[in-house]
Parts: sequence; structure tokens; C-alpha cells
Amino acid sequence: SSIEVHGLQSIVSTQEKIISSQTIQEIIENWIQNKNDNSIQAEIDFIKLPRKWKIPQGEDVNIVIKGPSSLSNRINISLKAIYNGKIYSSQTAKINIKYFQEVSVLNRPLSKGDLLKEENISLQYTDVTNSLGKIPYKITDFIGMKARKRLRIGSIINSFDFEQPT
Repeated sequence: SSIEVHGLQSIVSTQEKIISSQTIQEIIENWIQNKNDNSIQAEIDFIKLPRKWKIPQGEDVNIVIKGPSSLSNRINISLKAIYNGKIYSSQTAKINIKYFQEVSVLNRPLSKGDLLKEENISLQYTDVTNSLGKIPYKITDFIGMKARKRLRIGSIINSFDFEQPT
């Protein structure tokens, strides 16, 4: 940083560096992966990304990312460069995310009222974007439960589609 004094007015200038959109993309990808369970992989489509971002040069610059607490499939992200405890500059990014994970799926269709059997289940690496938070951790708890509706081959086993038999 350099300081120039002109009478009663002073000008403070800070050495800047430019972060490329590729680097910003890598920062966002790391942030998303750190927010997710290791078994979930994220496929990110960057809709709006800053091309170049000027931030202060030096070790004491923190880049802070703020986004929604739970990652849905379309989110806006705020990036802030913090220097000397103050926001030096900020940018926004807009992204689409698809989440993939190995989960239990049906390997044959079930009609409403059919009981789920172990032989009806296969593991498959698939898109779970719309199923986050609904996927059971212990699939064995669902064996013997009744289908609430007609379910197709490949349907992800989730807590909303099954109920205790009566």
C-alpha cells in the first residue's frame, strides 16, 4: 500500500491482483465439496461467473463465500474479499448444481401396496438432486414396508414412498 497526502486530503492505494474466472470457479467448487458429504458428488453448471475480480495483493486477504445453508440445485453465491477487516470488493455468481450418489433403487416396478423385498433393491450411482434429505441411511429399515404409490424401475428408495404395512 502507498499513501499520498495532498493538503487535507489523502489517497490510499492498494496493490491489486486479478483473479480469473477459472480461479473463482475452483474456489466455488471447493466450497461446495466441503459443504457436502464425501459420498455425494456435485456437477456444477456456472450460469453467471465474474470474468475478472480485483482483490488486494497479499497473504492477509480472506475470500468469504456466502450461499444458502442447504445447497439446492440453483443457487446464488456471494463472494467477498476481506482485507484489513473490511470488505474490499465483492462479486456474485449464479450456478446450477446436480448431485450424484450411489443409492438404493428399485430394480423392478412396485404397485401401490406391494411390500419391498431385499431382492427388489439394487445399488446405483444416480442423480439425487431432488431426493436430498429423503434418502434413508439404513435401507434395511425399509424391507417389508408397503409402497404408498406405484413406483417405477430405478426409483430411489425414500421415506415418502413407503409406509408400515397394516
